[in-house]
Amino acid sequence: MKKATYLLSIILLNIFFISAQTQPDYAKWHGDSVDVIHYNIHLDITKLSSRTISGYTELTLTPKVESFDEFAIDLLKMNIDSIYLDGQKHSGFSYNDTIIHINLSEQKLKGEEIKLQVFYNGSPKSDPQWGGFYMSNNYAYNIGVGMGSDPVCFGRTWFPCVDDFIDRALYDYYITITDNMEVVCGGVKVDEIDHADNTKTAHWKSNQRYPTYLASVAVGDYAVINDVYEGVERDIPIQNFAYHDDSSGTVSSLRDLKQVMAIYEELFGPYRMDRIGYVTVPFGAGAMEHAMNIAMSPDALDGSLDSETTIYHELSHMWFGDWVTCKTANEMWIN
Repeated sequence: MKKATYLLSIILLNIFFISAQTQPDYAKWHGDSVDVIHYNIHLDITKLSSRTISGYTELTLTPKVESFDEFAIDLLKMNIDSIYLDGQKHSGFSYNDTIIHINLSEQKLKGEEIKLQVFYNGSPKSDPQWGGFYMSNNYAYNIGVGMGSDPVCFGRTWFPCVDDFIDRALYDYYITITDNMEVVCGGVKVDEIDHADNTKTAHWKSNQRYPTYLASVAVGDYAVINDVYEGVERDIPIQNFAYHDDSSGTVSSLRDLKQVMAIYEELFGPYRMDRIGYVTVPFGAGAMEHAMNIAMSPDALDGSLDSETTIYHELSHMWFGDWVTCKTANEMWIN
């Protein structure tokens, strides 16, 4: 298993670098003109059987240039219901299944705050090679990169965003699911509200800024495994989400987690994220370093230590890749 995982990592890395050679400079025409400060992502993920999501995302953004009367954000093949700009319904936009182009009725000043709400629905897409958004009757989850997509950042599969390596924002996730499921996102859980229709809405919040490809959501029949790591500066919560019928395997495979954390803090400095977290998601191989919510395959958390190299490689991204992030896919060596 370890040899197969290593080989897969080499193959995926090669694909990543080949793809990187053809990446357009997306930052030049939206990332360099607009800075997203915060994402409020409100999504209904109760319709697993139809593989659809619905809701809205509110972006708080500011112009980075003096002359600002239009901007663009990414959203991949969704149905847009409506758009609101600073609380008013806005019709001055176009959408080509990839880019939402917003025309402003009046020019905004550099640094002036803008609130953009995009209401949308549809079936979020997966990448033809590896990554994207996956749904079935029993789960929904994202993998924040698309190895066969251009650009390789893949936040745009499930929320409107400036989808590049540069733009870093705060996140609040409000995810509605059915009562028999659990949801985990990057950051810490703030609260959960029960509804009369056998659904509930969980609010997760991130106090660290990170690019869109590191944002995450996973819905499934999860058991929550809580612990605490005594870090060099503070106690850090550990919260891992495992399949109910295999939570003991997750505990066993992560038995060295605190020891590895101590080594990393000694070598690379204090851990800066809100929590330490892994989530099991049902894909065959590979892993993804979502901030505070590392996605792992069931085979990696099977109770053995066969995949420790992969498990703790992903953890190291919390210093290299998540905290310090590459500017373009060509700089993936940082990860």
